[in-house]
Amino acid sequence: MAEATQPAGVPASGTPAPAATANVPDPVAAGLWRASWRAIKSSWAGRLSLLTLVLIVASSLAAPLWANHVADSGPLTNHLTDQIRLNGELTDVVSFEGIPIGPTGQKRFFLGADANGRDIMVRLLYGGRNSLQISLVATTITLLLGTLFGLIAGFFRGWVDSVISRGLDILQSTPIILLGIALGVATALGGINLGIVKIPGDSLFIPALIIGVIQTVYVARPLRGITLSLRERPFVEAARSQGATNMRIIRREILPNLGTSLLVLAPIIFAQTVSYEAALSFLGAGVQPPNPSWGTLISDGLDVLVSAPHLTIIPGAVLAAMVLSLNLLGDVVREAIDPRGMVAAAQKDEH
Repeated sequence: MAEATQPAGVPASGTPAPAATANVPDPVAAGLWRASWRAIKSSWAGRLSLLTLVLIVASSLAAPLWANHVADSGPLTNHLTDQIRLNGELTDVVSFEGIPIGPTGQKRFFLGADANGRDIMVRLLYGGRNSLQISLVATTITLLLGTLFGLIAGFFRGWVDSVISRGLDILQSTPIILLGIALGVATALGGINLGIVKIPGDSLFIPALIIGVIQTVYVARPLRGITLSLRERPFVEAARSQGATNMRIIRREILPNLGTSLLVLAPIIFAQTVSYEAALSFLGAGVQPPNPSWGTLISDGLDVLVSAPHLTIIPGAVLAAMVLSLNLLGDVVREAIDPRGMVAAAQKDEH
């Protein structure tokens, strides 16, 4: 059987559209990562942000090493009645008045203790592990669901688009923090029971699932707009004329062209997720005490804010550094691979 003749000027199926006719970011596969890496290396903001992120992530991953081989204390270990030698004198970890010891600079209680005599450095590192695990899972859920709904709504249009768009409108009109608190408190009391799947109330997956779902709209809306544009492109029409099914067109033509958008959105969503996790944990609807996270550490420090301000300042500073670094890194990546601001334009068009 003779092969179908490729129309002149129309890209072959599976190939990106020419940049000259693009009105959305074109796929460059591995080139996206190379362009992002070059931009990060050539920018002081990119280098500083990446270094900060690496230090925070590496420190959090090394939490068990610090706890077991340096501090000799776990994140939940109580030292209320213990003493530590400072300047040659024995000092109570928590004074009779309930004031915890401040930063010592020693292996034990390097950053001091909290009101319950727990090592702040150990809890900060373990809190980082919990916060980053939740944020990573939540961001993955957001990107997957957002891509799914955006693709379906933008490609099939009609009543499918209307149903999904109205659902996204409802989700977007609901205050995220209030919705997160309501869902977090409800699931923290009894967990999630779906018959064959049971998730305990203190599981880290629950806040990750809640945050991941409620952020879906911030990915689905811009991808819907970009998909609406892509489905009318000549290379999609060429694939359709050659008998390609909808699933094949989505998989081979549409989805690869969303790579730039996803790479631009990912660090922004991750930064939002870190902030939401800290806010929910601070309010008692995220990570459940006594398990540590950056949000719970800030909340714990409020009780002794005047006498021991470092309990709030230290985790707050780490949280701020993490979010700021992610946002700066996201800006560097966006300027490198989306210089015309097409993803941002799609977001504005959808609002």
